[in-house]
Parts: sequence; structure tokens; C-alpha cells
Amino acid sequence: MSLTEYQWKSFDGLDLYALQWSSSEQPEVVVAFVHGHGDHCRRYDEWFSMLTSKNIAVLAFDYRGHGQSQGKRGVIRRFNDLLQDVTLLHEKAKALFPGIPVVLYGHSMGATLVLSYILRSQMLPELAIATSPWLQLNKSPGKFVSVLIKTGNIVAPFFTFKTGLHSSDFSTLDVFPEKREKDEFVHNRISFRFFSEVQKEVQWIQNHFTEIEIPLLLMQGGNDLIMDATATRKLYDRSQGLVNYREWKYAGHQLHNSERSSEVINFIIDWIKKGIC
Repeated sequence: MSLTEYQWKSFDGLDLYALQWSSSEQPEVVVAFVHGHGDHCRRYDEWFSMLTSKNIAVLAFDYRGHGQSQGKRGVIRRFNDLLQDVTLLHEKAKALFPGIPVVLYGHSMGATLVLSYILRSQMLPELAIATSPWLQLNKSPGKFVSVLIKTGNIVAPFFTFKTGLHSSDFSTLDVFPEKREKDEFVHNRISFRFFSEVQKEVQWIQNHFTEIEIPLLLMQGGNDLIMDATATRKLYDRSQGLVNYREWKYAGHQLHNSERSSEVINFIIDWIKKGIC
């Protein structure tokens, strides 16, 4: 497996860190990957190596305010700024791998971005994957905090606060929390504006989900401590025939960091290979 680093310019001049994972062979397909909130693309090296071993190239980046990319941690002006970052990722995947099918794959916040992108964009990938999307938090803000966020979005939109999540919330593996806490590029900040923009976009996604025009693999861990699995199920229940849903009963939020990760990756690879035939 070979790694190639890139530095891209966003539409508003930010430097975005990107990385390509590929084998020596011409890939059958390229996965364009979007990570979750507070995360970054280098935390998926092992996961991506399993894709490249099956002749699937991967192109991933740290979107604004994350990892090795520029931007204040946990801060955006509007949701569309993130969508434009995803557009750049998709464009680069098509340019670097001309004629190769593109699978847009997002996890958590990245999954929400993927869902929004395939509903709003005129340039669609061949396939899409969304795992553990941010639709409904398991621990939703109470009435007081909700008022605080609404007020903060008006008077101090870029003020950040801690998400309140713990490393042990993300994975069912015992070794995961220590590794995550030692990662200098992981953060746990989010601004009033960021949170408000995501909540608004989630409502829009739920209202327009039946308009999806490409095959989508929607997956969720049954023991997710961060996102409410019920919300993902309800979204699928309103979907049309292009959506395939799989719930991993005993897995947590990060399906790629669970006791069933080998089953999950094999399922994903099989779904991709069948989808591009």
C-alpha cells in the first residue's frame, strides 16, 4: 500500500490536508471518505488498508477545523462551507482517478455530510455509504441548554464549548479510549453555530430523504452511545428501494472500531463490488 499526501485550497482559501491510500494496481473503485466531528483521516489507516487490499483506493481529507487542516476547531460559518469541502473531495477523487467509480463514504458527522451532499449536489457519486449518522443525539440537550445554544448562535456564534463526549463512548474496544486521548489531532470542541447548523440540516435531510437518487448503504451500531439508533431506523423506514440498511446489533458508534469490524468491512466491500458491477 502506498500513501500520497496532498494540500488542497478550500473555496475560501483554507489549506486542507488530504491523503490517498492505494495499491500498486489500477483500482476498481475509489472511496472518498469523510470523517466524524473532532476526528481526522489518519485515524482510519488500518480500516483503509483493508479496502486497498481488495483493490479499492481511498482518498480522504481533514475538513475545515479538523486534524491537520486549517480553521478554528469546531467552528463553521454555515453548513454549506462543509458541503463545499466535500464537493472538493469528490472533485479531486474524479480528477485523480478518471473513469473510476466513486463511492462517497462518511461516518457520524461525515455521514450527515454525505447524506446532505447526495441530496443537494448535481454531481453525484456512483454509490454512497453513511455509518452512524448524526441525526439524533442519545443525550439531547435539555431545555435550558437548548435555549442557551439558540441564544449563543445569535450573540456569540463562534464561541466553542466541550461536546461532553468521552473517548469510551465511541467504541466497545477497551484499548480505544487511551489511543484516542493521546491523539494530538483529535478535539472535543463545537461552536453554537456549528451545532445549530447541523440540527437545521438534519431536519432538512429527514424531510427530503425520499429524494435520494443513488444506491446508499446506511449502517448503524445497535449499542451506539452517541447517536440514537432509533433515528437511523426511522430514516430508513421512510426510504425508497435504493437504500440498504444494516444494523450491527452489538457494535458501538464506530463500526470500524468494534469486535465486529472484520464483518463490517467485508460487508462494505461486498456491497461496493456488487454495486459497481
